[in-house]
Amino acid sequence: MDVPPKSSTVGGNEGVAKVIKVGLRAGANFKVGDWVVMGSAGLGTWRSHGNFLAKDLTKVRAVEKMTEGGDSSSLDVVQLATLTVNPCTAWRMLRDFRALSEGDYIIQNGANSGVGEAVIQLAKPLGVKTINIIRNRPGHEQVAARLTKLGATHILTDDQLGKLETKELVKSWVGKKEVKLAFNCVGGKPTTEMARLLSKNGHLITYGAMSRQPLILPASLQIFKNVHASGFWLTAWNDSHTPAERQEMIDGVVSVMKKGQFEEVECTRNHWSVTATAESKVLEERLLEAVGRAAGGGHGKQVFVME
Repeated sequence: MDVPPKSSTVGGNEGVAKVIKVGLRAGANFKVGDWVVMGSAGLGTWRSHGNFLAKDLTKVRAVEKMTEGGDSSSLDVVQLATLTVNPCTAWRMLRDFRALSEGDYIIQNGANSGVGEAVIQLAKPLGVKTINIIRNRPGHEQVAARLTKLGATHILTDDQLGKLETKELVKSWVGKKEVKLAFNCVGGKPTTEMARLLSKNGHLITYGAMSRQPLILPASLQIFKNVHASGFWLTAWNDSHTPAERQEMIDGVVSVMKKGQFEEVECTRNHWSVTATAESKVLEERLLEAVGRAAGGGHGKQVFVME
C-alpha cells in the first residue's frame, strides 16, 4: 500500500527573486523591489513565491533592472539566477589560495564545466592567463572555440598530458611567469599530470571528482616543488564566513557581469506559468522533462522562469 509522505520538499539551490514584502524583523537591509539570491543551499527555488529569513538571502546590489534576455541597461535573469554556485566558486578559488598578479597563469581541467567557464571569464579582468584542459572527444574543436571566445588563453586536450612536448609547450607559454594554481574537478591520473605542470610553490585545488578516481600527488612534487593540495567547497565557505563577506563576493561577480565581461551560461529556459488557469498536469510534465534533461547531461543548465 502506498503511503504518502508527511511533508514535501521544494527542490532547487540557485535562483533570483524580487522582494514583494518585508517582515517587521527583517531589518533595514531589504526593501520591496530588491533583487535577492539565495544565501545558503537547500532553500528550494523551484517555486513562484517563498517566505525566507533575511539571513538566508543576499541582496543583488547595483541592479536596478533585470529582464529576460537582458539589454544595455539590465542584466539577464539567468545570469543572476546562476551566479551563486559556479561563478562564486571560481571567484573564491582565484582569490583564496595564492596571490595572483597580472600575467600569472592558472591551469584547470574540466575547463568547459560551469566553474571552468567562470574561471576563464573572471581571470581575464585580473590579467591572469588560463591553460584549459578539455577531453579529446568528438566535438572538442567546438568546445575549444567556445572557450577561446570566453577568453581562454591556451587549450590542451587530456591526451596531451604527461608528454614531454606538452611540458615544453607550457614552459614556452609561461616564460618567466608562474603557473601558480591548478583547479581540479576530475581526479585520477590526468590530474596528477596536470599537477606536474605547476610551478614551484604551486597549489592544487580540488572542487570536484567527476572521474571518481583517487587523486595521487607524488612525493616528488611536494618535496622538490613544495606543491600544496587543498579541497574547496563553497557551501563550507558560506557557512564559515559572514553575510558581509558573502555580500562582497556577490557584488564582485555582479560588477563583472555589469561590465559585459561574463556571458550567460548555456541553458534551457523552462517557462512556468503561475496563473490560476495553469494546468497542474502540464506543469508536472514540464518539470519531469526538465529534470530528465538535467539528469541526462549535455543540455546545459535547466532554468525555470516563473511567469
